[in-house]
Amino acid sequence: MMTRSSSSRLHSFFKLKCNFIPNSVTTPLSSSRLGLDFSPHSTSLPSLLHSTSFSNNGDPPLLSRYQTVTNLDHAFNLFDEMILRKPLLSVVKFTQLLNAVAKMKHFSSCLHLFKQMCVIGVPVSEYSMNIAIRCCCQMSRTNDGFALLGCCFRRAVVPDVCTFNTLLDGLIREDRIVQAERLFKKLIKHKLCEPDVVMYSTMIKGLCKFGNNDIAIGLLRLMDERGCKPDIYAYNTIIDSLCKDKMIEDAFKLFNEMVFAKGIQPNVITYTSLIYGLCNLCRWDEVSKLLKEMEDLRISPNFQTFSILVDAFCKEGSVDEAEAVIDIMVERVY
Repeated sequence: MMTRSSSSRLHSFFKLKCNFIPNSVTTPLSSSRLGLDFSPHSTSLPSLLHSTSFSNNGDPPLLSRYQTVTNLDHAFNLFDEMILRKPLLSVVKFTQLLNAVAKMKHFSSCLHLFKQMCVIGVPVSEYSMNIAIRCCCQMSRTNDGFALLGCCFRRAVVPDVCTFNTLLDGLIREDRIVQAERLFKKLIKHKLCEPDVVMYSTMIKGLCKFGNNDIAIGLLRLMDERGCKPDIYAYNTIIDSLCKDKMIEDAFKLFNEMVFAKGIQPNVITYTSLIYGLCNLCRWDEVSKLLKEMEDLRISPNFQTFSILVDAFCKEGSVDEAEAVIDIMVERVY
């Protein structure tokens, strides 16, 4: 039950609502840190093709007619013209087109174009192979991604850390954590590649997804031992998992390690996870303290932070505080 003093301190805090910076920089948790960037926006291709490669019989260069790929039809038309050029264009240009289609999230179409590239004899590079594997994993077809990995070896294309990051992420996306752990251990044991911070963070995300917090913390320690510096993404993932499992003391212990031992500054995601954990345990004085700490650090609460507070206040019957939070959200156009 929320005490009167706790309620008063929280209510006073919300009177300071105008002091928050509405557009503070945050670092979202996202599995998109792996490998290639898949933005949903239209893909600008100003450097897709050199105009000298596409001038023929006085026709305008292809690049001048296709400055951007805004839809799938444009991409297929461009591909059709590319495969007619003699000599065949380099794999770099085909790979740029593949990446453009993948960024538009047309993963199946991207795989179709990749297959056509192989049929007409365009050499496969590690970059084009990584894009194809990424598309398989995005469509929850990780087994097909592993089949493409076999093609890498047959074509003497050496897979890199990005390739294995993508496959690990695909396994975790499909809730195949056992297979992901097995692959990760095999990579280290056989020295197939040296895990980077993205790979460690991917495994930590998967372990926390299934509540294996202790193993995730052990992996965090392994990162240090192997000279790979943990980042805020890895710490935030474990802190959030601990808070959801009501292991708030362990979460604060890791928080203090991150800030004071590692010198990593917390962000809104860090504080939101801790506030969620404290609200679940009705530790309102500490919630108030964290909110004030965020204000001092000029870290503005985001929509999720406010939603957690509204939900917690409503469950406690603290209507005034819940309405105060909603008023702030309305002012900030949430």
